[in-house]
Amino acid sequence: MGGLVSVYMGVKYQDVFSKVGALSSAFGVCQEELVDYIEQHPKKRSIRFWLDLGSHEGKEMEYDVNQEPVINALEEAGWIENKEVKFTLYEGARHHERYWRERFDDVLLYLFK
Repeated sequence: MGGLVSVYMGVKYQDVFSKVGALSSAFGVCQEELVDYIEQHPKKRSIRFWLDLGSHEGKEMEYDVNQEPVINALEEAGWIENKEVKFTLYEGARHHERYWRERFDDVLLYLFK
């Protein structure tokens, strides 16, 4: 739920946050509400959003059902694809700290470049 809360907080407190890391986010829990919230709170400031997913995280985490609508909402709200909204799919990765550790360098390099 950390990624879900991080995206929400980034959108809500745009005057506070400039970077959001959302690894393996469980957006499906309240994705429609999050998408609605993003639509109601368009971009006021530049924020770099990192979103990612492993290819073996389970059906409830599938990209087209749970990730893509949030990514699309961020871009439609004004954040720029690949400059401010970056999504990466990690082949073979599961929903586990081991896999997050393996890709954390990628997250930091994007957020702080």
